[in-house]
Amino acid sequence: MYSVIEKLEADNSRLAKEAIIQEQVTKGNDEFFAGVKLALDPYITFGVKKVPEKGVNDPNTGGLR
Repeated sequence: MYSVIEKLEADNSRLAKEAIIQEQVTKGNDEFFAGVKLALDPYITFGVKKVPEKGVNDPNTGGLR
């Protein structure tokens, strides 16, 4: 999968990128497309949540705001 990404990164031509992706479709490279989906699908999350920062003298956040 990494070699495909390197090929895509190495060429700026849209047509070359399309040819590389079409080659992966022909080969049936499901691993590559699963990785692309994980990277680009906004509905897939990995359990990362925003942690509130402690403010100075702010009793709600435990700081001394």
